Amino acid sequence: MNKRVVGALALILLFSGCVVRTQDFHCVREDDTKVNFELRMSPTSLEIKEVTYVFHEEKGAERIYKHKGNGHEVRFNPSSGQLLLSETAGLAWKCERYEPY
Repeated sequence: MNKRVVGALALILLFSGCVVRTQDFHCVREDDTKVNFELRMSPTSLEIKEVTYVFHEEKGAERIYKHKGNGHEVRFNPSSGQLLLSETAGLAWKCERYEPY
């Protein structure tokens, strides 16, 4: 792609008013609050500990993500903060959104 095309695309994005809607959460395991991590959610993906899951589908308020490589599934409800990871079956996580100041 030449520089003019890249520049034109950058200007279109800049002036279109599009904002990347990324939200950050702090998650703790419900049965052991010492175990925690950060989660980053965008409209198309979810990132946990530098592992990216791709958006698969939405059921009500629950968003379902899948890992491309191993097929693990993540179910996340941003409204309630409930997080379920298929690789840690039986363990539930509670996530709270970092609010912008």
